This record gives sequence, structure tokens and C-alpha cells, in this order.
Amino acid sequence: MRIDRIVAPLFSANCFVLSHEGKAVVIDPGAGSYEPVTELLEELGAELTAVLITHGHADHLWDAGKFAAPLFIAHPDEYRLSDPVNTTAGRRLPLGPALEPYLPWTPPPQVRNFAPDFFTTGMSFAPGIVLRGMNLPGHTEGLVVIMLGGGITDNISVFSADPTFGRNLKENDTLVFTGDLIFSNSVGRSDLPGGNEKQMRHSLRSFANSFPPDCVLLPGHGPVTTHERELKENLHLRQARKIG
Repeated sequence: MRIDRIVAPLFSANCFVLSHEGKAVVIDPGAGSYEPVTELLEELGAELTAVLITHGHADHLWDAGKFAAPLFIAHPDEYRLSDPVNTTAGRRLPLGPALEPYLPWTPPPQVRNFAPDFFTTGMSFAPGIVLRGMNLPGHTEGLVVIMLGGGITDNISVFSADPTFGRNLKENDTLVFTGDLIFSNSVGRSDLPGGNEKQMRHSLRSFANSFPPDCVLLPGHGPVTTHERELKENLHLRQARKIG
């Protein structure tokens, strides 16, 4: 399996492309990611089978409707697809001007909710690409972190021009695409529409207790990190665990 990261222009949101034996899945295609993702798929000779969204904010799903593949999103965030600008920004984030170069919004042609298996044993989105999710609200009502590896998928290789991202992974490694739950030395905000500070603290505690320290975190913004590093250095995560 190959994993590539494309940084979308809007808010430098991370978009990830997982490809394996001619098939591919995209996670969080933000505004401006469609062209580089399409070029990468053509270079790899890979067919896109699914678009996965960690949460329903515009900077993580804006280009999703440009792809023919079905979009998968957690049901609590599905309503955001009808108006991603206002359901992301409200009054606290000047999103409209930032999105002007990428207008108009193109709704996804096919929208599906994650099946129950996605949150238990894992869900196959293409041959060899099996992913598992965990619902951790607080940043939005339906944010999911997406897990790869940890015995679910074998033979993972990571490719990137960014040396902090590209490395060979052991078979038992776990990768977690965290969306805007947790970043390197930071966490997602909870003051946007649908956010909830109490839920966010609970979700951060649940996250901290659910993954091994050596798992690799691939956040929605910023550099790749590890769970071990965040448990030691991320003051937001440490505080959430203390509050209990």
C-alpha cells in the first residue's frame, strides 16, 4: 500500500491518498486538492473508489463533489453538506472570502454514511484498503478518526517528499488519521457551529486511552506526529486527561 499527502491551499488542510493495486481512497479532499489528487491518481494508474471525510468542515470536504466516487461521512455531520460554508464558520471564522477562489460549491454526487462495521471490525473501501473508525465528537458532532494498520492491513509503505512523513512502517504499526481532533502539540477548536467543549475533553481522553503510544498520527493540519509524543508534550491533551 502507498500513502501520499497533499496539502490543500485552503488553511493548509492535509489530504491523504491511499492506493493499492490499482485502487485508491482519498481522505479529506479540501479546497484546491482535486487537481493534484487527479494528477497523482493518473500517475499511479489508480481508480478512485471512495472519498472519506473525517468531519464536515468545508476545508476538509470542499473538493469532494468533484470526484465521481461515493463520499462517506458520519451521519451527524451529513447535514453540513447542504451548506458547508455557514455550518463551518458561523460568526467566528471568516470563511467566505477565503473560499472565493474555489466557488461554487459542488455537492457530492453520492453520499453514504459509514456502515456499523466501520466502527467495529473495519470496512473495506477497496481490495486491500480496510479502514476502521472511531466517533469522537467535540470539534463537530460527527468527527471520526480513521485507523489503518494495527493488524487490520499489512504491508504499508509511506511515500512523500516530506521526510517527516515518509518512512517505512512495520506490519503492526497503527496509523490514525485524526482530522481536527488532535494536531502536533495542539487540538481542534470547539467554538465553531456544532462544537462542544465538554465533548471535546471527553473525546481527547477517549483518544488518549484507546491507542498505543507508538501509533502514528496523521492530522488534518500540520506535521505528522506520534501518540507517544503528544501524550508527553501536548498540554491540551494532558489537561483533558487530568480533568477526567
